Amino acid sequence: MTDDELTTSDEPYFVRRLKLEADPDERAIKRAYARELKLIDQETNAAGFQDLREAYDAALYWLRHGPAMHWDEEFVDQFEEIDRAAKELQLQPASAGIGNSADAGASLAVHLDLDADAVAQDVFTEFEARCSVLHDLHVSQSWERELQASLADVRLIHIGARQAFEQRVADLLAGGWRPGHDLLFVVAAKVFAWADDRRRVHALGMAGYTLHFALEQRALYDMQSDDACALQRQLIMRLRDAPPPSTNELIDLMPVLATVEARFPTWLSLIADTDNISRWHHLDQSVSTWRRRLRRRDFDVPVWPFVIVFLLLMRVLFNYSESRTDEPTPQMIAAQHVVLGRSFLDNDDNAKAVASFDKALSVDPANADAYGGRAMSLVFLSEKARALADLEKLESLQPRSPLLFRTRGLLARREGRQQDAVAAYTRSLEIDPSNTWTLVQRGYAYRDVGELDKALRDADRLLQIEPGWPKAHSLRARVFMDRKDTAGARAEIAAMLLAADKYGDAYAIASLLLQQLGDRQGALAVMQKAVAASPSASHYLEMSNLRPIDDIAARRADIEAALGMEPNSSVGLTLRISLELQAKQWDAVIHAANRAMEMASMNGKKPFLMTSRGIAHAKRANMQKANQDFESARVASSSPSDLNSLCYQMAVYNVALQTALASCNASLEQDPKSWHTLDSKAFTLLRMKRYREALAAYDVAVRDAPGTTNAVPLYGRGVVNNRLGNKIAGQADIKAALAIDPAIGQRFARMELVP
Repeated sequence: MTDDELTTSDEPYFVRRLKLEADPDERAIKRAYARELKLIDQETNAAGFQDLREAYDAALYWLRHGPAMHWDEEFVDQFEEIDRAAKELQLQPASAGIGNSADAGASLAVHLDLDADAVAQDVFTEFEARCSVLHDLHVSQSWERELQASLADVRLIHIGARQAFEQRVADLLAGGWRPGHDLLFVVAAKVFAWADDRRRVHALGMAGYTLHFALEQRALYDMQSDDACALQRQLIMRLRDAPPPSTNELIDLMPVLATVEARFPTWLSLIADTDNISRWHHLDQSVSTWRRRLRRRDFDVPVWPFVIVFLLLMRVLFNYSESRTDEPTPQMIAAQHVVLGRSFLDNDDNAKAVASFDKALSVDPANADAYGGRAMSLVFLSEKARALADLEKLESLQPRSPLLFRTRGLLARREGRQQDAVAAYTRSLEIDPSNTWTLVQRGYAYRDVGELDKALRDADRLLQIEPGWPKAHSLRARVFMDRKDTAGARAEIAAMLLAADKYGDAYAIASLLLQQLGDRQGALAVMQKAVAASPSASHYLEMSNLRPIDDIAARRADIEAALGMEPNSSVGLTLRISLELQAKQWDAVIHAANRAMEMASMNGKKPFLMTSRGIAHAKRANMQKANQDFESARVASSSPSDLNSLCYQMAVYNVALQTALASCNASLEQDPKSWHTLDSKAFTLLRMKRYREALAAYDVAVRDAPGTTNAVPLYGRGVVNNRLGNKIAGQADIKAALAIDPAIGQRFARMELVP
């Protein structure tokens, strides 16, 4: 049996038109806007673009101006005290001579609270004004001086204002080349650490998307030979000049332009005049073939020396052409596919990551990075044999690759070989000591084998590399929980939330930790804070999940708010249907299920939808339609877990119990050792009043269920024992179940099953 109080996942989504990554913050909103913007043709779909832009603006407004929510619990009060102290520190002047009076600081605090975005716009406008009168546009130090002067402005101490200013610089660069912007691009990448921390770039929306590829292409440019770079640099500098090219320039440089456009299209658009590029192409079309052949020669040259020189020139050009790389090399093409594959891997889209690494290897079969990236993606996809083959190939190419040992550690940990995982991660860290992913994984592996001090050391190292990182605080909190140090765990949660402005996933991680501490009220308070700071659909859904199960109205309001932001959310639609089932609103269930079945996002939920609709039909005494839905749900259930869910859902609502039992048996044929399904079968038999058979199934489920999750089968067995007259055994089971989960009795009571 699974919990009938469905929980949400961190499925990504935001307001109406925005589909976000998990646990969105401001940067995630901008990243989602960039993704959706790519899907719209602004010239032919102006209304769609306007709708998307309004959704984006509304999301940012509510993110920045949502009302503050009241927090409960002592630890929350402690956090707010820390938060207030931090804000007071933040309002101290950033540099002498720039608004550093006490009165200015107090005034600034009020202003920043009102509109950090407007503050950023003021600073940016002044930055543009100063840059517009620069006399040394072609000196990088000039751009860096002006950019650093803006960042030192006391008005940008507020993190929201600083991020908004960074966004405006990114938008300016991504908007296309202007004189000097080739240098500003390099300076901004250095000052904002875009090249070192691509997460900052990814958080910059459509501009970030453009800058990401520009940075990647600039890196590929630097990988070329010095001669190739020099020739392309000559072209790029000429493209910035207004005078049209001569015929000889066109003949000499157009092949170079074709190469640069093919290899570095995004970067080129940021560092050269794209209007000039179009003009060059237009002018090139008018150059005659004979002129190309006779370039650098005049008509009055005698024929016979020209023939000799021409033949010699052709020979030289032929020999030279064999050494030049006008077309992208296989290695360069593969490198671009590897970059894209890593991006998919970082975003947990492992199938697309594998496809990108496949493309890299199809053009460069000796690309070690592609083998390593594909191996890790395959481990996440549970394709062990293929992953091992790739790791073997990677080892033959790069025996000291940190990714080789990192992936071996991941595979070992997923297989429960924690000591092997520790050894593999340690070997990887010897080669790449500052890899945060490997450090956090080794920390959890140390925790799994009981070496808690070493786990804490890894967490501390993570916080040195990335202060405030929620995953590092979470690791520390879990170690304290292992040691029964609740105060220590709560302190880590408070420290994690202190960095919530920077890390959007802090709220979700803190909420989960509090639930594991048994503090659902505190977890709800955190999600209320999350909704106030970042009103995302996922936050609303998690808040709904944390409310008291009988608070139907509030839970429904949360779900509707989430669906208002993301109408096609599979989690939101699933929760709404489950809520209406609990509320016995059968017509609403049928209507919602019908609508959900038409959505592509719900393709994987068809068994649940048909089962829910069948239950509603059964409750309305329309058994013909109910049985049709139940049969369709059984056919659509391709896995043991789907069949178990079908069985349990029907048993919860006490309908079609013979069909439910058949589904449980079909699930057990595929997975005989699943305690979840044995529990569902026992529960179904309890509903059918076949108590002795139910007791036998419950005995196995109680035996196999983990200690922290076996409250459900224990309580169910207690009910069965009471029905059989085994009062002492029954009360012992019920007492043990309540000790694990004090709310378990209420759940059974809602299903009209009492001891």
